[in-house]
Amino acid sequence: MVDWTYDGNYSKVLVTGNKITGTHFFAVGIAIGSSVWGVENDSPLTGPATVYGNTLSGNISFPIAINGWTGGLSVTGNSVTGVTKPAKFSDHDGCSWPTQELWAKSAALSYFSPGITGSLALQSGFVNSTAGSPTYFLCTEPLLPASMTWGLNKLGISAQGTVVDIHNGVSLQYQGSDGNLVIYNTTLTSATAGWSVLWSSGGAPGGNCWPGDENLCYMSFQGDGNLVLYFNGTSYWDAGTNPGGYKLVLADQKPLLSVLNSSGQAIWTT
Repeated sequence: MVDWTYDGNYSKVLVTGNKITGTHFFAVGIAIGSSVWGVENDSPLTGPATVYGNTLSGNISFPIAINGWTGGLSVTGNSVTGVTKPAKFSDHDGCSWPTQELWAKSAALSYFSPGITGSLALQSGFVNSTAGSPTYFLCTEPLLPASMTWGLNKLGISAQGTVVDIHNGVSLQYQGSDGNLVIYNTTLTSATAGWSVLWSSGGAPGGNCWPGDENLCYMSFQGDGNLVLYFNGTSYWDAGTNPGGYKLVLADQKPLLSVLNSSGQAIWTT
């Protein structure tokens, strides 16, 4: 119940007797309100409506979520005891801070009380967001890998942003704004906090790869085993792993980025 079908009027709608099983992965089981799909300034959808006697289990990040509703709502007698804890199967790096907070609390029943007006009856166990209005509950995604590995000549990219995201909020970025190769922690810690820098190479000469062509800056894990950053064809940073480099590995635990030799030993790390 998230869309503006029927002018957003869900009066007398009854959702009952459904069995929703996340065999693989669902971001949301039963979504109620305009802000669950959209943003917090969307006009609320209208009830009264009743959600009763549904069973949700398996891999569902947010089994029941409510935000952006008016006119009466009753959500009672639904079972979420079989839902897997979100941390077991999903990542939340792309979520807003309030939605991340609910995810971190493993809130199977989620709502935002200021986003609901009119009569409200909720079963026990609902968790109210205290970090602001949670929106776009579809933001979670299937569990990201704990590491990524590239062989010789298997990674070459211009400075355009994200290279890869992995588990635990680790993101490798090659920034077109400054030609800096950066590892970020994208997990938010407050409503105002941004991503934190875990490591950076230092930017390109002149401070950016713009305006014009982002291809002025180029990163390559080369056939000679060296990880190199180029500006307009000239190297401005390298890992110094020529000779000896054989694999480049990004992991969600320290040392994060490493160059390994053919025996699997790290010969350079962040």
